[in-house]
Amino acid sequence: HKYYHVAKSVEPKRARLAEAKASLAETQKALAESQKNLQDVEDRIAALEKSFNESVAQKEELARKVEVNTLKLERAQKLVGGLGGEKDRWAENVKLLT
Repeated sequence: HKYYHVAKSVEPKRARLAEAKASLAETQKALAESQKNLQDVEDRIAALEKSFNESVAQKEELARKVEVNTLKLERAQKLVGGLGGEKDRWAENVKLLT
């Protein structure tokens, strides 16, 4: 007689426990899927950051090369300009010597 009352009060609790376990399993599955998606996004962000940093480094290297080549070009133009005057002087010397 006592077992009946105990079983009657325990059975609904067991049913709620089973429902709670099923709900927990479903929630854990959703959590695992969300964590996988988050990891995928974080991996993509890391790849994009790496690509960005490489591009910035390449841009800086190219800017440095532009600066160096601009200086070389200016010096070359000065040299060519200076040699242009030398051409005239050498032509004068040739005339005088011949």
